[in-house]
Amino acid sequence: METDATSEAVTGEQPRSPSRRPDVISARSRMRTKYGSQRQIADVTELLTDDEELLHLAVTSGRPQPGRHTPGLLALTDRRMLFAPHGGDPASCVAALDEVEALYWVSAGRTGSLGVRTADFTRSFQGVTTADARDLVGAIQAIRPSIRCTTSA
Repeated sequence: METDATSEAVTGEQPRSPSRRPDVISARSRMRTKYGSQRQIADVTELLTDDEELLHLAVTSGRPQPGRHTPGLLALTDRRMLFAPHGGDPASCVAALDEVEALYWVSAGRTGSLGVRTADFTRSFQGVTTADARDLVGAIQAIRPSIRCTTSA
């Protein structure tokens, strides 16, 4: 509690905690890696609309590469892919699912890289656990079977 009071005194903000929404609680409980993601879960929760359902969350890690990769939290809803970066930048929508043309998964053992391609851009998320990526890609394919998915080991 002392840390929370100190944090509030220093920043002037109340400490944030993840939502009590059942979909957020469920998605968080299925994450393989949770360490260091509380702030990003709260950021993603703030972007959700009342009629939008959060399906999956996956931590991304790795070395930041400007314009190409930022560590953070990737979220899948029934309509969109969202991303909350580490380091205080605001969470944002990666793409509406109806804009996603293809997904690319490149495995590197227990983790790998997930690429998302739309007509306008390709974005890469590195250091995603293989199990989280498998669940995320499976959910996307169930929602939008027309999205092409490519995997390589």
